[in-house]
Amino acid sequence: MPPLDQPHYGIGFRIAVQRVFWKVTTLEGRASLSEHWWWALFQGVVLLVLYPSVTEHDDPVAAVALTADASVNTPGSQPKTLSSGPAAG
Repeated sequence: MPPLDQPHYGIGFRIAVQRVFWKVTTLEGRASLSEHWWWALFQGVVLLVLYPSVTEHDDPVAAVALTADASVNTPGSQPKTLSSGPAAG
């Protein structure tokens, strides 16, 4: 396997995704086309899995915030919501 600063040609899906996470803080080097397209496929699959949960809500930004904040809420507590602006009244 080539070093992280060198492209890895003919790489498979699992190793390509691993290399992206290993290289995320390395701002040097290049990626091969296969590394790039395997990462794009991984992102697309993650998006397809998460998209339905985001679109269940009227406000997608609030849905993402609620999903990210879910670990803070304790059982029985009211979930936090984001307002889209000042309260009308």
